[in-house]
Amino acid sequence: MTHLTYLTSALAVTVSSTNRFIFIKITTMKNMFFLLLLTTVFISANAQDDPLKEYVGVYKFPDGSVIPSVEIKLENGVLVGYSQMGSAALDKIGKDTFSITTYNGMAYFARNSDNAITGVRIEVQDLILEGKKEMSGLVFLSRKYYEVIKVKQVI
Repeated sequence: MTHLTYLTSALAVTVSSTNRFIFIKITTMKNMFFLLLLTTVFISANAQDDPLKEYVGVYKFPDGSVIPSVEIKLENGVLVGYSQMGSAALDKIGKDTFSITTYNGMAYFARNSDNAITGVRIEVQDLILEGKKEMSGLVFLSRKYYEVIKVKQVI
C-alpha cells in the first residue's frame, strides 16, 4: 500500500494510493488568500464592538440617479455619509432609522431575512433615493490552482 502526500506551505495531507509521493505546492496567490482570510476573520471578530459598523459600506443607486452612490463610514463613533453632493452625519433615532440633519432628511436601512443590512432609502426634501449595499468582504475562488513540482517513486 502506498500513500500520496500533498505538501503545501501551510499543510501536508497523506492519501493512500500507489507507491508514489506527489509533492504539490499551492501557488503564492492561494497562500496570500489564506492569510487574508485569517486576517479578515480575526479583525471581524474583534471589530464588532460598535453596532453602527453594520451600516458601513457603499450603497449604489440606480442608473440615472442624481447621486450614483453614497459611502457610509464610521468616524469617531458617528456614521457619516459621503457622496458627490457632499457629506453629512447620520444621527440614529431608531432601529435602522437615521436623521440627516445637515440636509433636513432621513435615511432608512433595509435588512434581509438573515438580519443583514442590504440597502438604504434616503429622503431629502423632494429627493428619494433607494440603493443597494455593495457586497464587501472576501470573494471565494471556485477553482483550486496547484503546481506539481516533484513526483517520486517510493519502494
